[in-house]
Amino acid sequence: MHKRIAALTIFLLISAAFVVARYSVSAQGQDSRYVRSQFLGTWKLVSTEERLKDGTVRPYKDVGPHGVGYLMYAADGHMCAELTSPGRPKWDDPPTVPTENSIVLKKRKRQARGDEIC
Repeated sequence: MHKRIAALTIFLLISAAFVVARYSVSAQGQDSRYVRSQFLGTWKLVSTEERLKDGTVRPYKDVGPHGVGYLMYAADGHMCAELTSPGRPKWDDPPTVPTENSIVLKKRKRQARGDEIC
């Protein structure tokens, strides 16, 4: 849940910055396509900041003080965001044991393909 909130917050901040930049530049008479082109490409996360109710600041818990992240904006309007903590556990560590549900799904896939099931 916190990851979604952090990602949504970052997305909203970037979107708000884009809107502010668009209108401030439009007021100067420049074309919005120029502003849009300034955001295109890949952006690397430098730091994260969470401002608490008491006014103190700390890094986001989900990515920590050394978080890694990228934002990518494409000319066709697509956007991608990836945020992670370098100290997160490796995938499937510790290894998970297949559950009964996953075994049933595998059987059904084999049956759909016509594989022989023992």
